[in-house]
Amino acid sequence: MVAGGVQENDSKIQNEEHDHVRTSRRVLLVDTSGDPYTASGATYSNKTHVTTGKILLVTPATPVQGTTQTVPDGIKAKFKASEKLNDGVTDFTGKIYVKGTALEANAFYLFATQEVELLISNINVIWIDSDTAGAVLTWIIEY
Repeated sequence: MVAGGVQENDSKIQNEEHDHVRTSRRVLLVDTSGDPYTASGATYSNKTHVTTGKILLVTPATPVQGTTQTVPDGIKAKFKASEKLNDGVTDFTGKIYVKGTALEANAFYLFATQEVELLISNINVIWIDSDTAGAVLTWIIEY
């Protein structure tokens, strides 16, 4: 442990099914004595509202704008690539691309069951595309 600093612990996870490596980083904040830092006065409350939705990607390589749904300030929207196609039977084996514009070439992508949280003002600020017909991107907001 480093006094008054940060201790990092990297781990690499090989995903054999999708042939990519994901790096996760665990960070421990410590005070000048080397003791773990704890935030004082932090309060958390249970949320009272949940809004969910899904975006169906019917045609591959045809970007779809996200649903019009306001996301309250300071709240993250969580997006998840569905495990199955819209038929509910066929496994989704492609990619879902999340973009800032319909024409953006360098998109963030998700494989089946992968998630991403975005701090955005509205679901409609993102564009979604897929290389597979019938792909589904679900989302949830709790506030």
